Amino acid sequence: MHQIKQVKKNYIKWFTVTNIGFIAALFAMNLCYNFILDRNLWKAAGYTVISVLVIYLLAGFYFLLTSSRLRKWGAWLMPTAIILLFLTSRSVIYDILPQWDSEVYGGTNKTTLREYVLIMIPRFFYYSFIALAIALNIRMGFQAIRGMKIEIEKIEADKTAKEMELRAWGAYTDPHFLHNELRNVAHELVLADSDGKRAFLEKRLNILADISVYNSKNVFNDRRIVVFSKELQQLEKYLESRDTGTESYLKPVLEVQGESMGHKIVPMTLVYLAEGAFKHGDLLAEPLHIQIRLMHDRSEIRFRNRRASTAKTTKSLGSGLSIVRRRLELAMPERFTWRAAEHGPRFEVAITIQS
Repeated sequence: MHQIKQVKKNYIKWFTVTNIGFIAALFAMNLCYNFILDRNLWKAAGYTVISVLVIYLLAGFYFLLTSSRLRKWGAWLMPTAIILLFLTSRSVIYDILPQWDSEVYGGTNKTTLREYVLIMIPRFFYYSFIALAIALNIRMGFQAIRGMKIEIEKIEADKTAKEMELRAWGAYTDPHFLHNELRNVAHELVLADSDGKRAFLEKRLNILADISVYNSKNVFNDRRIVVFSKELQQLEKYLESRDTGTESYLKPVLEVQGESMGHKIVPMTLVYLAEGAFKHGDLLAEPLHIQIRLMHDRSEIRFRNRRASTAKTTKSLGSGLSIVRRRLELAMPERFTWRAAEHGPRFEVAITIQS
């Protein structure tokens, strides 16, 4: 709304300067004209004041006529105002101010009202033309400001809606993530037949609790993006939690090139991609391969895993990839590129984020 106030301020300033310039030009024109004709400049200034008052009075009525809500009032008041305008101007010209222009007003003798109206009709239309231009200028200015206000309100409403959606998705990732992980822990707990395996599960639960606290703090503090190094730490923790200590476990390959220098990312992006790979991939046949390149102007993220040969029977709360992408769209619009596709037996997700 600060923009609207600034636009109104600029419009009022522009309108005021323009109208002051118009009045000054009208005075200058009349005074120069009467100076050339050797007329009384004081009387000429008085008639110019009357002309200015008439023009702006007509502009007010034309403004009412151009308003859809006030048009009825303008239609009622306009005829009355015109009649009063002719009567009062005639009284001012002949009774209050001395007559000075015998050619225009019909000599030193006071004209009849009918003669005066016929004499003044051309000037009335001339004044009306100027007044209508002023009224339309005001009306277009109001409409432009109103249109801009509506557009800004739409933009702000859309921004608010996106912020609320992003906050909602941030809150959703925690229960979604924990739902999937706790189901896996419950399954592994049934198969835990030694103290060593149970110790690994205890470690995993503690790490999951730490990751949940990390995500909850981001949601609570409304952090749309976080420093890349913090997200990378959570990814390393999560990968550590997946190590069950069994010989069949293939440790994920994590390659990080470059250092975090102000790179940002939406929280839980890396963890969520890794969780999806573990959930839908066949990581017993081939390890998850994660490649992260941090360059001065961008960060490149690549997850690649072998697809599971059989469909998962575990019920899902939603598409993890669509959630990750939507959060990036809301938090980093037009700053990232996304590619997720199958390459033979493998599935790959590639994200590039501009710094």
